[in-house]
Amino acid sequence: DGEQKRDHPEPTGFPKNLKRRVLIAPLPPDDAETLALMQSARAKGFGEIWLRVESDGEEARARLQSAIATGKTLALPVGTVLPWVLKKPNSGNAKMVEDVNIFGETGAKAWAGRRDDLSELKKDPVTREFGMMYQRKREAQSVDWVTPDAALAARRLRPFLALPGLRGAVLTSTVPPGYDGAQQVVNLGTEAIMGYTPALRLACVRATGIDPVDVAGQGNALGVTPRLPFLSDTYSVIAPMANFRLAQNKAFMANLWTELRLTSTTIPVYLDERIADGETRHPFYARWSDPKRVPTLPENTYEESAMRTAAFQASAEPLLASRETPGGLSPGYFWDGWYKKTHAAASNWRGFVVDLSYQSPEQIAGFLKQLPDNAVPDASTKPNSAVKKKGRKLL
Repeated sequence: DGEQKRDHPEPTGFPKNLKRRVLIAPLPPDDAETLALMQSARAKGFGEIWLRVESDGEEARARLQSAIATGKTLALPVGTVLPWVLKKPNSGNAKMVEDVNIFGETGAKAWAGRRDDLSELKKDPVTREFGMMYQRKREAQSVDWVTPDAALAARRLRPFLALPGLRGAVLTSTVPPGYDGAQQVVNLGTEAIMGYTPALRLACVRATGIDPVDVAGQGNALGVTPRLPFLSDTYSVIAPMANFRLAQNKAFMANLWTELRLTSTTIPVYLDERIADGETRHPFYARWSDPKRVPTLPENTYEESAMRTAAFQASAEPLLASRETPGGLSPGYFWDGWYKKTHAAASNWRGFVVDLSYQSPEQIAGFLKQLPDNAVPDASTKPNSAVKKKGRKLL
């Protein structure tokens, strides 16, 4: 078929020395589907499952509690992914102020003009499924962002973190586009950048002397750039504003840590790599154990070594992740990358996460079906004890 020859083009199981293996999947709507998902995950060698819960309401919390009980019967520990830390509540349980872009638009309004038309993909189910998955991911990165309020965010999180039997929790959507320190927008477009509320503009002017509305990045829909006539260095305004918003976000995270420590929960809490604009080929999850140590965007997000350095700067327990499935790639290319990534996780990280947050139930079932059956590692074995310590600078 002309495809480049790969060393490992067929599906392979996990390396034996990869002791911590986690599956992330959306929380199924009922107990029967939850049981089927967990049984499949267990058969493929996953030792944990983290279920993504889209709502902060009581019904979602009850579903998660039921899933925890199901996991207990299968000896499969259950954690959760809570992807709405800085997102508008869909339960109505909290009143939060939506953030806006340079046009004064909320994320939802801006996304409405950028949503892809998938109608031409109907004749190709595989391509259409991949396109829908990609669109779900981009929409989640773009819509419903709110201004930071640590007390309100913690109030929504506490009931989930306190669920009996929960193994751990992952907090995502902790950094909106524009707040991660990036000085260029590559994937989502400038219209997706948040941080233009009157309150934040005033704070930025007071701190840096710069009004964010005067800073328009390359490719802005306004058709302008930050080349302003009264600035001798045409790009001197970008870095101060990016650093200001990043500092605002880090202050929110520190305050959120303080608020959450007021609860009685002692479960592990994890953060993702916190890249707001697009994604990296080497995502990760890092245990959050210090309010001042959160994952910070490295200059190079394309190299595994650079992402690993950022991960270990944030945590002593980072897990390498994969968010891809063969649907969007040639099978040989995907499975060769899978082999290399799982072995890299076994050698240089504390474990491996297969993140299928945006895949459909059919895509998840199909992917798991392709994986060889695999025994779950002995829980008494210390995970990845042979990991090298070279290059692990901790803040």
